[in-house]
Amino acid sequence: MHKQRLLRLPAAFLGTLALLLAVLLAVNAIPRAALARGLTASADYYAAYGVRRNWAPGLEQSKEDIYADAVLMNIAACMKPGLAATAAARYHDSGGYMGQSLADAVGGADANADYSRYWHGALIPVTLLLLVTDAGGVRLINALLLAALASLFLSACRKRRLKGLAAAYLLAFAATESFFVPLSIEYMPCYVLSLLAALLILRLKEENLPLLFLLTGLCTAFFDFLTVETMTLLLPLIALVALRRKRDETAGLVRSMAGYGGLWLAGYAGAFLCKWLLAAAVLGPSAWAETAAMGAEKFAGDAPANLPLGRYGSAIFNNLAGLVPTTLADTYLGVTAVLAAAGLILFCFWFLYRGRKLPRGIAPALILAGLVPYGRYLLLPYHALVHNFFTYRAQLCSLMCLFLLIGWTLDPARLRPKRRRKA
Repeated sequence: MHKQRLLRLPAAFLGTLALLLAVLLAVNAIPRAALARGLTASADYYAAYGVRRNWAPGLEQSKEDIYADAVLMNIAACMKPGLAATAAARYHDSGGYMGQSLADAVGGADANADYSRYWHGALIPVTLLLLVTDAGGVRLINALLLAALASLFLSACRKRRLKGLAAAYLLAFAATESFFVPLSIEYMPCYVLSLLAALLILRLKEENLPLLFLLTGLCTAFFDFLTVETMTLLLPLIALVALRRKRDETAGLVRSMAGYGGLWLAGYAGAFLCKWLLAAAVLGPSAWAETAAMGAEKFAGDAPANLPLGRYGSAIFNNLAGLVPTTLADTYLGVTAVLAAAGLILFCFWFLYRGRKLPRGIAPALILAGLVPYGRYLLLPYHALVHNFFTYRAQLCSLMCLFLLIGWTLDPARLRPKRRRKA
């Protein structure tokens, strides 16, 4: 990277963050009366349920995160104009289900808790949509948006003759039951950002990629609620691997990926640091203490002491279990059997039809990328353990890496049915 371009990155980071903050402040200044109809209808819906709702009976993967979405709308209901209110992100907590707390907030109850450690950038689209619709309308719009972005990505892959990349995304999308994602508003930002970043990877020159990864990390921290944040790094990186393979430019691939990953992490961590500094400046030193306490909880938490596989093993296993529909298996033995059977089938398929060698650098690049979500589970084991019902979907990118490793080593001639010779 040229030194001049490198020096522009901090300015781009600060300018983009300032712009996003300005937009968030403007949206938060919208009179709450204008949101009354949308918030009331949403509160009535969420108050009818507990913490979560399964749209398909017995299928945990169809879970709608009532708690997370009700918190977001609760913050929207309690929001006041100004930097202090935006930094504090206060909401009302009645002490029971968050759906009822939202209903109380809409009814005029005062905010009595804050969520200052996140930017809550998702308030921007949600608040604007609440002007014209309610939670149900937001879910519908989310579904249409996800379908549109996924279709654009698949179309871009087809135009660039990256059919393997498109197939891997479709298979991994289905395997992680990601078609249920639009049901939960807080789960959408990472899917949107990852697809946008991947689309840009397929269009931009490589000299522009450092800025892309830096700003993608920033936007992930700004809009996400700590769900599947690694997806916004890994999907564009996997698209880059496919492009480099297509162009036969795999030399230094792992080094390039590490550099882009470092820039993404700088944007992600830098945005969080700016938020915590803002909260501390506005709310006082107690904001630092609250952030530190919650960070410790994400790592350690109050996990059960009798976990069969321990804290770290259970964090990994519980997320792997998310790949197995609960209608098929919901016990340790059952999940292990299904995963083992799936692995055996994939191995046999690869063994029978293998025949091509991967260009140098492709295998380590995909393996390292595929392991990133599991590193994240180990970094925040308690969070990954108790929230595995949504964090497991970060494995979409791990599955893509696996499918590409298999697909790119298959022999097309072996896959074609043999024609019988005429006598």
